[in-house]
Amino acid sequence: MCFYWKEIDAFKERGLLSIREIERITKGFKNLAYISLAGGEPTLRDDLDEIIHLFYKNSSSRYVNFTTNGLLPQKTAEIAYSVLTKCPDILLKINLSIDHIGEKHDHIRAVPGNFNKMVQTLSKLNELKKKHKNLVLVVSSVLNSYNKDDMKTIIDYVKNELKPDAHSIGLARGNAREPATKDVTIPEYEAIMKYLYQQNNSQKGLMQVLLNMMMEINSQFLATQKMVLPCVAGRRILTITDDGLVVPCEMLKQLKPDQDFVMGDLRRHNYDINSILKTQKYRQIIEHIHKTRCACTFECAALWNITLNPLLYPKILCRLFS
Repeated sequence: MCFYWKEIDAFKERGLLSIREIERITKGFKNLAYISLAGGEPTLRDDLDEIIHLFYKNSSSRYVNFTTNGLLPQKTAEIAYSVLTKCPDILLKINLSIDHIGEKHDHIRAVPGNFNKMVQTLSKLNELKKKHKNLVLVVSSVLNSYNKDDMKTIIDYVKNELKPDAHSIGLARGNAREPATKDVTIPEYEAIMKYLYQQNNSQKGLMQVLLNMMMEINSQFLATQKMVLPCVAGRRILTITDDGLVVPCEMLKQLKPDQDFVMGDLRRHNYDINSILKTQKYRQIIEHIHKTRCACTFECAALWNITLNPLLYPKILCRLFS
């Protein structure tokens, strides 16, 4: 169900950013509070901990998130330990992808033994968490046609057996390798979200409050197909692809494949993000997002649309302390 599968298949031809190129990019961000490293699979890079440290050192990044399929238990634990040691003031959030239980998870992921390795990864990270309170572990599940009938059972398993700091559920979206994986109705999504909310209602941390609100926003969008909150993509969040292209988010290309939403190529702009942010192309894309009232179910964007909207702060505080 991953929408990025074509780019992953062609990664050898695209020329991924080197660690030295990434170092130059980090020096262009002077106060980049939060970064999220996605995939494919981030832990396949042998320099993932160094990448995070560069953002920590050069960009003042103090909140870092990466998602993993859990196939590399020892390596993932070593990456986390290295980051937590080199970056003492960081809040490191690791999302573990869990789409089912046991062999059914392996079938969805097409990797025999994936579930057991994921559990091993979580176990090793939980050991680290005992000494590093700035490590946050989140289970992320993709609701799709393979698991929608069993998702309540999966939610129960995650809560009672895995016991992460939070559990989030997203929808398969964009250009999925198997389009049928996106066959989830609005009532099915809402029923699952309501159940997850009820099960997680005892978790009163800020992360869980924001995740619950994010799910509500996405449910409203699915029901109305209209923007619920103004999108900050391009203005307060950016996506840098693994070959150095700057885009406002990961979904615009998926939603409108016939249009060009590349704001600029960092390699052609001497790795200076500020140079791209001054271009006419950047301003045109920002204007397009504003005028079209762009909206989708991209969970990361929805989270920032909530977090960076001061009008919602009373509601967030009410939920946090109620």
